[in-house]
Amino acid sequence: MKVFQKKRIRYAPLGILFALISILLDILLFKTDIFGSFFKALEYKSLDMMFTARGAILPNPNLIIVKIDERELIDYGYPIPHNITAQAIYYMTEAGAKAIGIDLFLNKQNDETNNQLLTYATAHSNVFLAVGPYRPSGISDNEIDFYIDSLVHYKIKHWGVPIPNELKPYFHRSVTFAGKSFDELVESASGIGHVAIIPDPFDGVQRRVPLFVEYAGNIYPSLGAVLAFEYLGIDYKKVKITKKRNEIVFSFGDLQIPTSLKSELFINYVGPDTIFRQVSLNKVIEAGLNNDKEFLSQFKNAIVIIGPTARSLGDLGPNPFSEKAPNIFIHANVFNTIVSRNFIRPVSWRVQILIMVVLTLIVGISGFITKFHNSLILTVAILVGYFAFSFLSFTQLLRWFYNAEPTVSILLCYISSVSYLTIRENKQKQQIRSMFEKYVDASVVDKLIENPELMALGGEERELTILFGDIQGFTTMSEKLTPHQLVTLLNELLDELSMIIFKNKGTIDKYIGDAIMAFWGAPVPDENHAYNACLTALEMQEKLRELREKWKKLGRPEIKMRIGINTGKVIVGNMGSKVKFNYTVIGDDVNLASRLEGANKEYGTSIMIGESTYEKVKDKVIVRELDLLVVKGKTEPVRVYELIGLVNDTLPEWTKKFIELYHEGLKHYRDRNWDKAIELFSRAIEINPDDYTSKLYIQRCLYFKESPPPPDWSGVFVMQTK
Repeated sequence: MKVFQKKRIRYAPLGILFALISILLDILLFKTDIFGSFFKALEYKSLDMMFTARGAILPNPNLIIVKIDERELIDYGYPIPHNITAQAIYYMTEAGAKAIGIDLFLNKQNDETNNQLLTYATAHSNVFLAVGPYRPSGISDNEIDFYIDSLVHYKIKHWGVPIPNELKPYFHRSVTFAGKSFDELVESASGIGHVAIIPDPFDGVQRRVPLFVEYAGNIYPSLGAVLAFEYLGIDYKKVKITKKRNEIVFSFGDLQIPTSLKSELFINYVGPDTIFRQVSLNKVIEAGLNNDKEFLSQFKNAIVIIGPTARSLGDLGPNPFSEKAPNIFIHANVFNTIVSRNFIRPVSWRVQILIMVVLTLIVGISGFITKFHNSLILTVAILVGYFAFSFLSFTQLLRWFYNAEPTVSILLCYISSVSYLTIRENKQKQQIRSMFEKYVDASVVDKLIENPELMALGGEERELTILFGDIQGFTTMSEKLTPHQLVTLLNELLDELSMIIFKNKGTIDKYIGDAIMAFWGAPVPDENHAYNACLTALEMQEKLRELREKWKKLGRPEIKMRIGINTGKVIVGNMGSKVKFNYTVIGDDVNLASRLEGANKEYGTSIMIGESTYEKVKDKVIVRELDLLVVKGKTEPVRVYELIGLVNDTLPEWTKKFIELYHEGLKHYRDRNWDKAIELFSRAIEINPDDYTSKLYIQRCLYFKESPPPPDWSGVFVMQTK
């Protein structure tokens, strides 16, 4: 079975183009906010799906959650009396708890004895209190130091780690710890840990926490982190902070914790909340009062986190395993992530982009060089293979490869390429069915469909403008090219020129070898037919200049074109026989347009228009009068002009001066002032050395000085060639 068809390999660049467009669109979707946050949320949802697919893993067995649940609220009320909290701390400390973290802000209560009891219990235990960073909205990093709460800083600064100013931008910064327990309790604690959480703005899911936050030049660890450091016997104040290309690394001896460039730790969730060891505060109090040593023995060497789990308290948030989970479990997961050293590290964006580009290119190219079912199989195989690779990298190596971003890019490329190929195949079938329509312009076809009577032979007299264009030196040029090269070059040129004609409401009559004939004003009437023909001629010459630059780089010969334009009464309609006919124009003014095209050669010009055309466009174009000319086969002279530009065009000053001198010279030439005419034409040539017309008139003046024209001479020049 052939995987791809050799004849279709030439379409590979088209597949590359579709792939690159898909990649760029994918980057717009995922890296900008042009389309909102949907696609960014999609990427993080894919991370949640990998957590779910991986399933639960066992957390550290020495971590215990002491819950303040609905039962405690009924028994003790809320806030929990400080004597109850103090009793729980005492019982767990006596049982051998290594450290106790309190995920509550404990304010003073009315009973001062209870306040003192809690302070005493905390002072004689290894208790770490929660603090809540606060930063008012609208304060920039440059302004934040002016708002520092120095009083709070004085109370807690001995727990902070000083950092140099250049590291501050890599942390979430706070102006105070607005959430904290009363001062006496804080002073008696063993440490503090912040409880800041960063819900992702796309969907509110809590996937990251700041490992440290910066406040008044010091950094403070999160509650889960400070408990992990206590469990591991690490002095977090001896941290070494290293900024790498894509991450900030916190080193504590042999423990290295990678974070984002904002010091955010990706939480490696172990599973649903129920997987953690949990006891209620009420049970701890009951066991202590009953001296239940068996129950209390579980706290030996344990890390304890006391906090609310009652849903009525509202301290809830979504995580990858639950839509609403008590936030105390975030600190538990942070603790477990650090203690287990299972750190999730996003793969470098450069690697991610490279993978996306390679996979999308494979899909794009295969879509154009293989059959449909083969490209479908390959695309599905790439997606399945990448998902398997990404999942294994996540579960085995804890490396997070994006899933949504490359998937969308691949699907965009595949769907767009398949759609394009389907449309192209349908179009090709339609082209075969309507092949004969291409012999005439689409506007003619529309006209004939609307007016079937026009299919009859014959025509009508109408004022039109006719254009003839012919390539200079085509015979010589054709000798330098192979037939294939010549046809390719000619087709490219005529295609570009035809598009300009169609754009400006023209109708192509025919292609005559290297020449093109078009007219304006039929079959659809056009009041500005003369102007549109002139505009077309100027745009054709401009397009030809662009093509010359392109062809020069390809080593192709230089091509120039002469154009003749004339306006007049002609017969337009279907001409020919009943077997074959063509929608065309005939008449003397058609022939004159053809002669004007050839007359360019005599004057070295590119665009020549007749007097009848000039009269219709003289307020819209810039011209110079060339001559009173009698073309081959005619007896009456016609005034002819070189079309230079449109009145809206900005001409260089030297061009204006050149035209002025030329016209003065032409006036003296017709007045038989040969020497003055020669002087003026010579001055014009000094400005424009390439002007063949001025040189021609100097030759005529020199000739007439030797052989003066007859007395009735009116300046008419009779052409002897076509």
